[in-house]
Amino acid sequence: MHGSHLLNSSSQLTDKFQFEKQTIKVTASNPILPDFLPSKFEFCGTIKMVRESAPAQLELNFQKVDGKKESQRERVSGSTGLCYFLSAGKYTVKVESQPEKFFVPESQVIQVPSGTGFAFKEFSGSIGGRVRCPLLPTGKCETRIQLVSKITGEVAAEEETKGGLFKFNNLESGEYKLAVMGTNYCWKEQEISTKLRNTNVEDIEFVQTGFTLSLTSSHSTKVTISSKQKPKKALEEVQLLKLETKGLCLKEYSGEGYEIVPSSCHTFEQSVYSVKLETAGPTKLQLTAIAHEFSGIIQTNAPLTGLQVKKNDDVLDIGKTLELLKGEKNDGSQSYALKVVAKPGESVTLHFFSYDFIFKPNSINFVAGDACQSEVFQVVAQKSHVITGKILPSLGNVKVTPPHSIAYTTKILI
Repeated sequence: MHGSHLLNSSSQLTDKFQFEKQTIKVTASNPILPDFLPSKFEFCGTIKMVRESAPAQLELNFQKVDGKKESQRERVSGSTGLCYFLSAGKYTVKVESQPEKFFVPESQVIQVPSGTGFAFKEFSGSIGGRVRCPLLPTGKCETRIQLVSKITGEVAAEEETKGGLFKFNNLESGEYKLAVMGTNYCWKEQEISTKLRNTNVEDIEFVQTGFTLSLTSSHSTKVTISSKQKPKKALEEVQLLKLETKGLCLKEYSGEGYEIVPSSCHTFEQSVYSVKLETAGPTKLQLTAIAHEFSGIIQTNAPLTGLQVKKNDDVLDIGKTLELLKGEKNDGSQSYALKVVAKPGESVTLHFFSYDFIFKPNSINFVAGDACQSEVFQVVAQKSHVITGKILPSLGNVKVTPPHSIAYTTKILI
């Protein structure tokens, strides 16, 4: 039939090939149909995953490397019977995934058409390394290593080191996080991330940097930590808040143990705590205050001398408890702080006496609380004159009164 005709390929031919639509012209002078050549050829292959249920989205990326450069991406569904139509030529093909996984080989060169298909296999390998404890006398230690898949967030494996070494086998490719579980030591890195690509990972290393010590204090205090090993030396000073737990890393080994000395306005159960570091877990120490410091102000009109203070039935050591707060003022007055230690709930009575001063009041009382407190009391000390004498014979119920002009600053001792 004369004229122009649009021809489509039959469905029987498109199983393995694809043809582009062609318009041909048949005339009496040229009644012969041209050859029909496929524009694309079916090309198949396989992708083998370590776990078929692994949550990964795969794509095949075909890049033509001869003739007209072109690329083609195909979404992968399943792992076998993967067939796609490609135009004739040479291609490099590789598997891309989200999240990132790694395959063997990384890429393949294919020829289309060809009877040889592509074949990829997800890499399966191992991650290993060692643990070093250079601060221990032996330099060796055993601990537990945990392996977590960054793709799923799940623990993939966990094992104890043997001779300081560890190794996780038969792992699918991807990103992993390794964590050292030894809480008795501190580490240069507690966690290390790595990628299992197309070769095994064998160089993971956890290095100990110290020994863990966990301190908790019932009240705020400064703490000095020293090694008991001779020559004795301070290793660290830290400030603890009330009820705070602080994890410390002691960077020096002391086989004799350590001394922990709290320093504050509180009195603790022990003035010096001694600990030896545990090897099975972090060493924990609780500091508990049993008494607290309470202070008050003594104001004088002259340098305070001859002061005696009784706390209930005990005489205080004035050299340790009295402190000059301010220098002498122009009017000769001075201020002193008197510090006493008492247990929570204790009723404290202080009696003040000096041959050289009169105190107002000459005694005070307060109940100690569960924390240090300043300016609990205030006492005025006035410089006095002392008159001594005797009454003979001894008489009872005798009252001696100084002249009115000096009554305030005069003591009469009979």
